[in-house]
Amino acid sequence: MAEQLAHLSKDKASVAEIKAGAPVNKIVTAADLKDAASTSPGLSYPVYVDGTVHIGRGGSKNPSNVTVGGDMPSNISGNYTANMGHNGLYNNTTGSANNNLGYAGLYNNGSGSSNNNIGYSGLRSNTTGSANNNIGYYGLLSNTAGNHNANIGHNGLYSNTIGTENNNTGYNGLYSNTTGSYNNNIGAFGLYSNTTGNLNSNIGYAGLYSNATGSNNSSLGYYAGFNGNYNNSTHIGANSQASADNEIKLGNDAVTAVRSAATFYGAGFVTTSDKRLKRNIAVVDGEKAAEFSRLVEFVEYDRVAGDIEIGKLKRRKEEALAAEEKRKADSKKVKAAKAGEAAQEDPGVVEPEFDAAAIFYEQLKQAEANVEIVQRHEAGVIAQQVQDITKKLGAFEWLVSREYADDPESALQVDYQSMQIILQAGLQYRLVKAGF
Repeated sequence: MAEQLAHLSKDKASVAEIKAGAPVNKIVTAADLKDAASTSPGLSYPVYVDGTVHIGRGGSKNPSNVTVGGDMPSNISGNYTANMGHNGLYNNTTGSANNNLGYAGLYNNGSGSSNNNIGYSGLRSNTTGSANNNIGYYGLLSNTAGNHNANIGHNGLYSNTIGTENNNTGYNGLYSNTTGSYNNNIGAFGLYSNTTGNLNSNIGYAGLYSNATGSNNSSLGYYAGFNGNYNNSTHIGANSQASADNEIKLGNDAVTAVRSAATFYGAGFVTTSDKRLKRNIAVVDGEKAAEFSRLVEFVEYDRVAGDIEIGKLKRRKEEALAAEEKRKADSKKVKAAKAGEAAQEDPGVVEPEFDAAAIFYEQLKQAEANVEIVQRHEAGVIAQQVQDITKKLGAFEWLVSREYADDPESALQVDYQSMQIILQAGLQYRLVKAGF
């Protein structure tokens, strides 16, 4: 386009020349184009215009508008608007700064401004809504007066009418939303059933799918929070599912451990203890429990920040270096086999360098520094001592385990909840023996 415009002369084409074929080396004004069209209603060919540009039948009527497809027949005072597509912005009257690319996009827009559509019938029903953006077939199709909505995806925000500041990325995301506002979805079918719920967020396929009117919900993961219609619920992990308002579900029912170096705070602690979930039930040996409670030492100490990981990081570094050296050697063999001697002699064939050690360097530095960082002062037991006692008794050895079962150098951990039961069983045994 720039090269073509550069070759235009300052000569103005006559009406007769326009009707004869609009020579590309002359300027064609809107007024002359209108005169030519009035006597030749079938006029339709590419032209350059010093204001409104129209290619096809009809016209956008106002300066600074561009139409390709001959639509916008209802436009009265809308400016800075562009349409490319049959019936696009068809009913636009006063709306300005709108852009459409696609059949019937923004078809019913009247006074809405600063809307953008790319896709078949996107924002088709919009009348007064402004600052909406759609990329996708039938996206924001039903929106009439909603503002500041954004959709990327087929049928996304399809039913939205007056909902405001919703964002969707994904096929059929927020499909049923009508008046709900401030919702965010990334993932196909996410928040699909939401109609009037507000302030919901999902990342993942079909997350919060069934939520219709609930608000302030969050989900992360495949099918996270799929069922239910709650408020202020949080679902983290694939197939995770909260069961009530104001609840957090961390992981699905297959998750067996949650690891963290942090301190957990809360108002209570409840454990599922249903008989149907237990096998090999046996009464705790009171005598051994009493002996355990007599031998175990309770101590206080300063906890530091996980220096046990230093050994693991060093081993991972060594393994990564060995794997990288093997990858380089194998890559050179493959290149030599494919390219022959020429590849080996060609100085331009350079194997890319990859310093695997750098990946772990900063982690090692931080881990070593953490040895000196006191996180908190606390009381408890020493896992090694508990392990020695259980071996001596030949009972309760399962109280102590490795944090990572496949790593013999990982931290030892104690099942404190079970240990409390054993201590209570020992106390009960002593009380009974004493006649209480």
